[in-house]
Amino acid sequence: MKNNKILLIILVVIIALIAVFAAAMLTNNSQSVASVQQQNSNINTNLPDNVLGEESYGSVKISGPFGNPNSNIKIGYVVGLHPLENQAHSAFLNEFYDESDDLDYAYYLYEINVTQNRDDYDSGRMNGQLLAQNYIVPDAIDKNLSLVVDVHSNQGNWDENQFIFSPNQMDISKDYANQVVRDIGFSTYYIPPNPTSTDYLTLPLIEGGVPAFIYEEFDRNSFELMEDHMDELIEAVDSLRF
Repeated sequence: MKNNKILLIILVVIIALIAVFAAAMLTNNSQSVASVQQQNSNINTNLPDNVLGEESYGSVKISGPFGNPNSNIKIGYVVGLHPLENQAHSAFLNEFYDESDDLDYAYYLYEINVTQNRDDYDSGRMNGQLLAQNYIVPDAIDKNLSLVVDVHSNQGNWDENQFIFSPNQMDISKDYANQVVRDIGFSTYYIPPNPTSTDYLTLPLIEGGVPAFIYEEFDRNSFELMEDHMDELIEAVDSLRF
C-alpha cells in the first residue's frame, strides 16, 4: 500500500512537470509568433511596388524600364522636383509615353509628387528636393544609370530662358548636355546664377558616379510648343553616344 502511494505521488509530480513544461513552450511560441508578426509589420510599408518612398510631404514613384529593356545604356528622367513647374512636366510625360516604345536605350521615369505645400514656392520646392535627395539619388546610383536628366521650367528671370546645364563643369555630364544642345537647336548651354536644386539631385548623382544635367523649358511657351521641345529633347538624348 505504501509503495502504491509513492508511485501515485511520483506520477502526480511527473504530470505536473509535463504541464509546466508545456505551458512554458506555449508561451515561448506565442512570443516568437508575436515577434515575427511585429517584424513583418515593421517591414511592410504598404507601398505599391513602384513607389520608392513616401514622406508626410510627398512621394516618389519609379516606372520602367521603357524603350529597350535589354540595352546596357540606362537613362533616368526626373519630373516633379519643383511642383509649380507642372506644365513642363506634363508636356514631357505626354511625349515620353508617346515615344517610349521606339527608344533605343532603357529608360526609368522618376515622378515626384509633392503633397504638402505644393503651391507654396519655397516650401514646395524644398519638399520636392528632399524627396529627390532621399530616394532618387540612392536608387539611380544603385542602378548605375548612364545618365539622369532633370526636367524643369523657368519664368524667364535669367539671361536665357531655354537652356541646359550641368552643375559640374569638369564632368562628362557637361559633354552630354552640350551634345543635346547641338542636336535640338532651340536651346543653349547656360548656367543660371545660384540654382537651388543642384545640391539635392544632380550634384550628388555626379559625385556618386552618375552623369546628370538639367533641362530648362521657358514656362511661357504654349503647351504645344513645350511638347514639341520635349519631343526633340527625348530624341536627342536617345541619340547620345556613351
